[in-house]
Parts: sequence; C-alpha cells; structure tokens
Amino acid sequence: MANYIALSWPPEREAAQARVDQLLEDRVMRRDWRPAEQREGFCILVEAARPLPIRRFVDDSARILGDLFERPTGQTAPDILPSGAWRLLGAEARCAHFSAAYWGRYVVVQPDPAGGIAVFRDPSGALDCLTWQADGITIAASSLPDWLLSALPPHLDLNWRAIAAFLADPATLGARLGLDGVAAVLPGTLHGPVAGRAALAIWRPAAFVRATAPCYAEAKTLLARTVDACVAAYAASGAPLLAEVSGGLDSSIVASALARTPDAAVVQWMNFHVADPQGDERRYARALADRLAVPLTEIAKPELALTREALDDQVVGVRPSLNGLDRHYDTDIADRCAALGVRSILTGQGGDMIFFQAPTPLVAADVWRRRAGRREAIEDVARWTRRSVWSVLWAASLASVGVGHRRRRPSPAFMTPQGVALATGVALHPWLEDLRGVSPAKRLQIRGLANAQGFFGDCQRARQAELIHPLLSQPIVELCLAIPAIDLTRGGHGRALAREAFADRLPDLVTQRRSKGDLTAYYGRMLGRSLDVLRPYLLEGRLAQAGLIDRDALGEMLTETHLIWRGGYPDLLRLLAVEIWLRHWARRIGDLASHRH
Repeated sequence: MANYIALSWPPEREAAQARVDQLLEDRVMRRDWRPAEQREGFCILVEAARPLPIRRFVDDSARILGDLFERPTGQTAPDILPSGAWRLLGAEARCAHFSAAYWGRYVVVQPDPAGGIAVFRDPSGALDCLTWQADGITIAASSLPDWLLSALPPHLDLNWRAIAAFLADPATLGARLGLDGVAAVLPGTLHGPVAGRAALAIWRPAAFVRATAPCYAEAKTLLARTVDACVAAYAASGAPLLAEVSGGLDSSIVASALARTPDAAVVQWMNFHVADPQGDERRYARALADRLAVPLTEIAKPELALTREALDDQVVGVRPSLNGLDRHYDTDIADRCAALGVRSILTGQGGDMIFFQAPTPLVAADVWRRRAGRREAIEDVARWTRRSVWSVLWAASLASVGVGHRRRRPSPAFMTPQGVALATGVALHPWLEDLRGVSPAKRLQIRGLANAQGFFGDCQRARQAELIHPLLSQPIVELCLAIPAIDLTRGGHGRALAREAFADRLPDLVTQRRSKGDLTAYYGRMLGRSLDVLRPYLLEGRLAQAGLIDRDALGEMLTETHLIWRGGYPDLLRLLAVEIWLRHWARRIGDLASHRH
C-alpha cells in the first residue's frame, strides 16, 4: 500500500514548526515524498511515486487517507464528503456510522488543536497506522522509514512479550507490535484524544455474527453481488493490474468478478505452479481461463534454497511477515509489475477463512438454533469430518459450553517454558474477547480473520504495487460472519455456499473440486535444502539468545528426517520470519541509539 505520514503540533510552538519545515525541505529536495496538505499546525506527506488519495469533509478538519468506496454501490467516494452528521471522530456513534456507510483501505486522521491526532482505522486492516510523539509533534504513519525515525525518533525498544506471542500464535501479529515506543491502531478502532482513552473499539467481528442471518437463498445472492461489487471497486479505475489465478476456488471467484468488470485492465492473469502433482493446479486454472476467455500466463516455480544473503536482504516492515519468504515468487511478481506498469495485484487470499473451508465438528453447534433439518445437517458434518454422529454431537456440545475448545493455540514445540510463559501473559487478540453468544465454529472464523491480517505484511511486491485481497473487504467479511457456519458448509462441504453462489460462472472442474492446492512438499524441500543456513541462523539467533527457543527441540526439528516425517513447516516458517524481523529491528534500534548519542 502507498504510504502516508500525518504530523500535528501546537501552532504556537515555534521549535516544532521549525522541525517540520526542515523535514519537509529535506524530503521535497530528495523528491521521494511530497506534502499533500499543509496548514497551521498540521501537514500530510505522501510518497511522490505513489501518492495516496486524500479526501475531506465539508467544513471539517478530518482527512480520509487511502481508497474509499460507498455502500452499497461500491462507487469510489467523492473527494469531498458531506459534513454535519458526518463530522467524524467526534463520537463513537459517528465512527460507527461512517464505517457502515463507507468501506475500503483507509485511515481517517483528525488533528487536535492541542497538537494531537485522532485516528480511525478501517476495519479490514489493509492500511496500517502507527502513532507516537517526538519533540512536541504527534505523528501518525503507515510505516517507519529510516529518515522519519531519525528526524522524529520515538523511544523504540523491543517488546519481548509480544515477540514471544508472535511465535506462539499468528493471530497476535495484527493486534500489536513487537516494538515499544510506537502505538499501533487496531483495525476498526478509534485512537487518540477524542476516544477518551488510548483506544475505543468501534467495529468488532462478533457483532456481525450476532446479527440477523439471511436465509440460504438470499445469502447466495448477496454473496455473489457483494463480491462483484468489491472486486469491481478496486478494478474500476482502469489502472493496469495483475490477477493471481492459482486454480483454487477463491482466486477463481475473484477472477470471475474481474472478468465481469468492464473497466478492469488486467494485463496478466498469472498461475504459479510447482512440479508436485498436489501443487500443480494448471488443470484448474486452464479450465477457468477457458471459461472466462482470458489468456493465462503459466510460471514455473523453481526449486529453491534459502541463502544467508537472501535472509539478510529480506524486506522487513513493522511486523514479521511470511509474504516475502518465497523469494522467487515475491521478486518475480514485483519485477512483472515494474515492467508492465502495473498498479495493483489482486489475489484470492482470505477465502478459506471467509467462506469457511476447514472441516470441524464444531459446525454442528450452529444446527441447534434450527427447527428443521437438524438430523441431515449433523450427518453431513459427520461425513465431512469423517467422524461418527455421536462424536460430532459430543465435540460440538462440549465446545458450546466452553469445554475442550481452546481459547489459545498450542505453543510450538520449539518454545521454551520461559517463552511460553511470556506469550501466555499477552492478552488475546481483542477480536477474540467478549464472544458471548458466538458459536464455536464462528469463533474459529473470527480467529481466522485475525490470522488473515498477516496477508497485509510487507514484501517486495507490495512495495512495487498495491497488493489487494478483495475477499477481505469489509462488506464481504461482514456478510460471511453473519451467515451461519452450517450454511457456509451446507451438505458437509467446505465453502459450499460460495461454490453454489458462483457455480453459474465457474467451470464444474473448479466448483466440484474438493482438494486444495498444497505446497507443503515444495516448502518442505526448500527448508530441507536450506538446513546448512537455517540451523546456525536459528539455533544461534536472537530468539535463541533471548531464551525463547529450546535449542535441542529446534535442532531436532531442523533435520531432514523430521521435516520428511513430522513436518511442522508453518511454525518453522513463522519462526524464521520472526527471527528475520528481530535481527532487522535490533539493528535499527541500535543505530538509532548510536545516532542519538
């Protein structure tokens, strides 16, 4: 996502004004950032190469940074929005009203006369917001470039509790930073002076689970209409874009919506594939391309090994990210965007969670709210999960009363007791709190939504173009949260409602497919070929030195035998991402400290 920086300071503070003037002069002379707005006590900077859209309200100081679309049409919002009842950030109700009327990838900032900034961050979490104060200036920014940290430095330090939590549970990545000295605004949250406290949750997933659910037939119609509107909103500008076509259901749904958008300027429909039969989805991608009458570009992924140079050169943002670990995939797409002048990349990520893919007996708990069709639905769940009906009923009933259903994810085997204790001391993701009345399956879906914040992590392709995941758009998320899990998986099939909703535009080969593309073997081989690099990098790394990693347990996992027979790749890849992030930020914090002294 293109980046922004908002600065606010008391107009009477001459030293703060002088500091801002110097900062603006330095960046304008470098021609990499430019002021998008300047007024007394407030300014907004955007990247010169990728200027972020900025909107305002009539007679109001608030500014909306990023992409903004109207409901229900999905039309791009005008540059000037009505004020009056829309005077944003004056109260909780107004923020809720705004998020119900608009959606997108945005942050709303409002300067305070005393030099502060109030922020409302869009519920999707697609555009980040970090805030701190330095020398009487309040900063709200989407990233932490070196020059900004040098000019207006926060008192940065590593937060080891948060870092331990990253290792233990991917759901924590989007909720907090591993850095002290900078506050991260949670998606759907109002932060700043007008909140009355540090943060006020305006949008919570559980509220939509508790909302009145549409009937099955209505849900199918609404889902197709909502996906089409959200995809069209991002494609309607006519800017060149790339479309990922994996061959799976989710990317096929997005591709079908793109093909129906008249102004969509898709310059390439891409399919990346590997040699493994389970990871080669060209058969399905080709069937989709034929159905949509679009050309398909097939790209073979080479067998990879991680090098120390590649790990040291990894793109690192404010949070650990898995997005750039597949170096070939990341750089290939980034290079294609640069060569083709592409502005956006559209993916199908998030569909597994939104449309509900994972087989679980907990879905059966949703059946009990029904008066009809209970027996058939429970039998469907039993077949889907390959369990007996009684086993399904027992697991669902226990989970409904809070027995046998973990609030926390089990910690990886490589963590030390000290690391587990630090992670356990960190509060759950706020979306996972106060889930009264939310069924066990819907709790899993909300956890998946928290996990999906990782899709917005930093990488090379995201720095080259806008990396957009339309299925994580707020209207789609809200609709799928409201639809009972038993409807999303009707007949005992993952993503069943989505399959039916888009059956008229997708090939049967795709909609009737029950398997998923699996790159487990591919990434397992990558880790296996990289053991000579990974073993010293992780066993002697910063996490191990901090006592969070059990070297003996990890050493056993980092062997060919374990990788072949036991796997554990997701935890190992997350461990690697956290180690890369930690080394990067430990170095930057050290450099900042040296610069101050």
